[in-house]
Amino acid sequence: MELESLREFLCAWDAYADGQSYVLRDLCDQLDEPYGAEAKRLSAAIADMIAGHSRGTVSSRLGYALRRYKGRMVDGMRLETCERIGSGTPWRVVCISNDT
Repeated sequence: MELESLREFLCAWDAYADGQSYVLRDLCDQLDEPYGAEAKRLSAAIADMIAGHSRGTVSSRLGYALRRYKGRMVDGMRLETCERIGSGTPWRVVCISNDT
């Protein structure tokens, strides 16, 4: 179940963000009223990821949940953080090609 939730989250983020990195607070603000299939899919995946975390804002609960998965590869996708900026630490999903 955990792997399926992570896979769905990474796929949903990749479809929504299209390679962009987001500070989780900004991402959650954008998804406050999700519009479009990708936004709704990512919003549902976020809700699933934070289901076991009950304290704090949605973005802080998501950050807490995602720390466990930073750098983990699932189906050619990896969750990474970028260099900290003024408003927080941006996260992104990186798709790794298996072509060698």
